[in-house]
Amino acid sequence: MFSNNACGDIIHHISQQMRAELIHHIVTSKSKFAVLVDESTSVANVQSLEVYVRTQFDGQICTFFLTLLELADATAVGLEKTLVDFFAFGRLD
Repeated sequence: MFSNNACGDIIHHISQQMRAELIHHIVTSKSKFAVLVDESTSVANVQSLEVYVRTQFDGQICTFFLTLLELADATAVGLEKTLVDFFAFGRLD
């Protein structure tokens, strides 16, 4: 239970459940929401797209981390394609 793999598996499971609950809240409450993105390049020269969702939760406007996507193309067209593919292919659960 104390191995790095077990800890990683637990973190992965919890994050998937939290993301599913966030999406469920947005869909069922019909709350308005905004998608915020930020492109970043690591020191290893790996480009990624951080995706956040801002919505109302318990009467407060909150910003939640949604996912981190690896980018094959960091142009505007590449960022758009990565984001649209993420939402279109249902990688929300």
